[in-house]
Amino acid sequence: MIGLILFVIGSIIAALGTTIWTVMLGRAIQGAGAISAAVTALIADNVREHVITKAMALVGASIGFMFALSLVIAPPLTELWGVPGLFWLTALLSALSIWIVLRVVPNTTAHHIHAHTEATQHQPWQKVAFDPQLMRLNFGIFCLHAVQMALFVVIPTRLVQMGLPVLHHWYIYLPAVLIGFAVMMKPIIWAERNQKTTSLLRINVMMLSVVFLLFAFLMHSVWEIAFLVTLFFIAFNILEATLPGLISRVAPPSDKASL
Repeated sequence: MIGLILFVIGSIIAALGTTIWTVMLGRAIQGAGAISAAVTALIADNVREHVITKAMALVGASIGFMFALSLVIAPPLTELWGVPGLFWLTALLSALSIWIVLRVVPNTTAHHIHAHTEATQHQPWQKVAFDPQLMRLNFGIFCLHAVQMALFVVIPTRLVQMGLPVLHHWYIYLPAVLIGFAVMMKPIIWAERNQKTTSLLRINVMMLSVVFLLFAFLMHSVWEIAFLVTLFFIAFNILEATLPGLISRVAPPSDKASL
C-alpha cells in the first residue's frame, strides 16, 4: 500500500513537472514505490507451492506483454494527451490498484500457519541475506534484469540506424513477447511435473548466453534482430518465472516477507 501511494505521488509530480528535474524527481519517487518484490512475496504467500512457478510465470508474462503493448498504445496516447497525460494515467491506475489491494487481494497477515517447528523461529536477517542458495538466486535475478535493460538500450538505437522508426519498433517487440509467452508454459509445466525446474533453469541460462553471443555477430538486419529478440524473450520469460519460484521454496517459511 505504501509503495502504491508513493507511485501515485511520483506520477502526479511528474505529470505537473515543467522541467526535466521535476520529472526526474517524480520518476525517482515512482521507483521508490516499485512493488514488484512485495507482489512476488504476496503471491508466494497465497499460492500453493506446487503451482507457484506457474503463478510467477503468469505475472512475468503479463509484465512482458504490457511492455510490448505499451510500445503500441503509447504513441497514440501521447499524441492525444501528451506526456503529462501518461503520468496522470499511471496515477489513476495506481490508485485503482490500491482499491484492488483493499477489496480484492486476500489478507495474508496470518494466512499461513506452518506445521513445522522451525517455521515459528525467525532467523537473524544476516543468515537469511547471506544464505548461499538465496544469494545465487538473487544474483541471478539481478543479472537477468540487468541484461534486459542493457539489451533495450542497444536494440532501439540499432533499429533506428537500420531505418526502422521508433514508432514501428513494436513490430519487433510485440510478436517476440507473444511468442515467448506462448512457448514458455509447456517447458514450465513439464519441469514442475517432473521436478526438473533446476535443469530448466540451467538450460535457459545457457540459451540466454548463446543469444547474447549471437547478438555480437547477427546485428546486420532487422530480421536477425527480431529472431534473436524472440529467443531472448523465450528464455527471459522462463527465467522470470522460475527464479522467484525457486526463491520462495528456498526461503525460510517464517521469514517470508509478508509474515
